[in-house]
Amino acid sequence: MPDGRRFDQQVAEDEREERLRRESLRSLEEGGLGTVAGRDWIGRVSYEASGNGALHNAQRDLYVFEGAKEERPVRIWYMPKKAAERLVPDNLASIPSLPGLQRALEHSSVVHVRGTEGTGRMTAALAALLQWCRPAPAAGAGEEPPVGVLQVEGSLALVRATDLRPRHGYVIEVGEVDRGRRLDAELPGLESLALKRDCRLVLLVPAQGPAPFGTVIEHRPPGAVEVFRRWLDREALAYGIERRTLAGPALRAVEGLLAEETSPCKAVDHACRLVRGLAEGRAAEEVIAEFPDRVREEVRLRLSERRPILGRCFMASVAVLHGMKETTVSQAALDLAQQIDAAWKREDGRRPLPTWEDLQTWLDLAGAVARPMPTGGGRLVALRQRTRAGTTLQVLWEEQPTIREPLMAWLDRLAHRPETAIRAAHAVGLLATFDFDTVDERFIRPWSKSAARQDQRLAAWVLEAAAREPALESRVREHLLRLSRGTRGEVLVAIRAHGSHLGAGDLTDALKVFGTASRRFSRDTADAVAASLSFLYSAKTATEITGALADWAVSEHSGSRLTAATVFLRIAAPRSRPGRPDLIEIARRGEAAGRIARLWQHALLLRAVEPSGRERPAAPEAWGLFARWMVAYGEAPELRSVIEQVVSGGGAEAGGLRAAFRLHARLLLHRGAITRTAYHRLLRLVPAQHQTRS
Repeated sequence: MPDGRRFDQQVAEDEREERLRRESLRSLEEGGLGTVAGRDWIGRVSYEASGNGALHNAQRDLYVFEGAKEERPVRIWYMPKKAAERLVPDNLASIPSLPGLQRALEHSSVVHVRGTEGTGRMTAALAALLQWCRPAPAAGAGEEPPVGVLQVEGSLALVRATDLRPRHGYVIEVGEVDRGRRLDAELPGLESLALKRDCRLVLLVPAQGPAPFGTVIEHRPPGAVEVFRRWLDREALAYGIERRTLAGPALRAVEGLLAEETSPCKAVDHACRLVRGLAEGRAAEEVIAEFPDRVREEVRLRLSERRPILGRCFMASVAVLHGMKETTVSQAALDLAQQIDAAWKREDGRRPLPTWEDLQTWLDLAGAVARPMPTGGGRLVALRQRTRAGTTLQVLWEEQPTIREPLMAWLDRLAHRPETAIRAAHAVGLLATFDFDTVDERFIRPWSKSAARQDQRLAAWVLEAAAREPALESRVREHLLRLSRGTRGEVLVAIRAHGSHLGAGDLTDALKVFGTASRRFSRDTADAVAASLSFLYSAKTATEITGALADWAVSEHSGSRLTAATVFLRIAAPRSRPGRPDLIEIARRGEAAGRIARLWQHALLLRAVEPSGRERPAAPEAWGLFARWMVAYGEAPELRSVIEQVVSGGGAEAGGLRAAFRLHARLLLHRGAITRTAYHRLLRLVPAQHQTRS
């Protein structure tokens, strides 16, 4: 291996890293990333859209995230049928501005909806367009609804007539950054296209600034209380909870919280949190106490307390490291206090002595408990409330400007300690959801440009955590696209970041990034791609991944050929992650058996040339892994075709491969891994003209 680790060590370490990343993200998501999911498009759950895209809500409005990218600045995602069914009038809360928007669409081909982000503008636009399209002939059972979301990179003049389908409706979001588009100058062209194709376009424009030219509807959001009641009924039905159990003071308390609310999604979030908590057997009052606004107010009050002095540092430490050992959390709290002290350069004589402070007082302040582990294992610190971790970090970042710089310096230190690296990087990713530009300048950019492998991993972990916030995912993907075209370190960050839900959500795009990178660089790239694709490898992705590897194996680029072998061996290695299919089982079922055989042959034959000119096996661990298949053949004769294809191929090196095959068969017999009968069966797989006396 390039860093001296044995293959089995690397597999074990990658598996451990994957597990720690999943645990860290799970803990942050319970406390800050994303929102509680409803079970359709308006909540956290996504639907696949045409073009492998996905629809999300992002706790603001409906957002559409990219699937497979086209090499064009104009991309369109059509609504899934299931999502459109949710937008019938009976399922929608009353949107005061919706009737006016529907009337405007009857007479105008382009309509502006002017309002604040997060108030349901997208929902209103989609519902109105669906209503306008309904007089058209009904779509077939398998056809998608005639409404889509159109995204343009650059001028709206880039939209062509062929982009628009007849009698379809499209939503285009025009944000603050798009004011330089000279929208009024581009409108005549859009109107001409819409008329030509008999379409309707709804442009979502910011509430601030002068009203645009043309037909403008001022968006007015639905009442949050009504949205809450509708979603409460729906979620209760889904969870099998009787509606009458949701009445009473607790329900009135939630409605009081939403009385002045303008965000429909906050109402949805409250309904989902409440019903999910009740389904878990928790009291309504306990669940309501964990609503983000309630927790935020409590955290704000706790952070404003003057004593204990170090307790507030402990709050920050628990927010980042909850679930870890108490000694680690406490030491990190002391380190943060030192960072704050150093930033303000206070005189020693004026500093209060940080001695004899009580741990239980810290725990109470942080809303945490210390749970004992088995004898000798110390104690683990855990937060009582799920939302407290992310809320604490958000309050620290947004409302405590005097410690912002010490906080960043402290997270940098934690990120470079092995036991806290992943937690710290993911906490930085959460900060990126509040202020991406600052986090990019302070963390992502320097770590991406670093030659240190650990820094590159840190940058990737930051980006994977930041992208868990749906509203930020598209920006992270654009950032990764730029990194994938950059320096070697930046490319490695892009590769590793795609070894996450980002790659799982768009495997075709991830494979494109991996394939391009493998042609530019060699061993480090191959190792990074192997780690990412072993994360993405599953029963659902096995065919697409092995297909890409087969293409790379016959590439004219040596880096691509090395990457194909490295990745293939990584997914061929037995691993314990649930849901990860054993490659042997795929071959036994006949799925891509011929492709798998060719990849085995490629990995076994691939050679590397050392600086001295001497050749050596490029993947020396290949025979050790293939021996596992030779052993399995005794119990799985279905593998005969795979093994036979591996050893019966032609080529100048085929003779050496067959000789090595016979040698390993004899070695397995000598070790007792196979019986003599199985040994002779294996030898019979070698073409007769190549057999020797055994």
